[in-house]
Amino acid sequence: MAPANGRQAIRGPAAHPPAHKPIEAGAKPPQNEQLEVTLPPALIDTINDPRYAEFRAQCRPYLQLRADMRPLELALATGTATDEQVAQFMALDAKLTKEQERLNAYIWQDHHSSEARRAMALIMTQPLQ
Repeated sequence: MAPANGRQAIRGPAAHPPAHKPIEAGAKPPQNEQLEVTLPPALIDTINDPRYAEFRAQCRPYLQLRADMRPLELALATGTATDEQVAQFMALDAKLTKEQERLNAYIWQDHHSSEARRAMALIMTQPLQ
């Protein structure tokens, strides 16, 4: 159901607990906590524009890496990460950097307009669907 303001809500796992709850060392990650971000309809239309279907497909590995890193980021943030989790995070981060470089090289090709670049950059910020 869309919020009353007519904007679409995107739901996904919260990357961090709310700011008013300080994280203590050894704290357990929140379970099933949801973060809701509301986007204006124009941005939703841009993200879903068929012109960017190929780019959305190119983003899948990048978005999957980001999703895989979220639990590890939370463990690092709460001080509960094991040595294995730290190593796993570092390996994923190296892969993520390469994917980001690949996508940025595509975005900055001369034939893309500034509007297209903005749209593709926005697509890169969306959760994996």
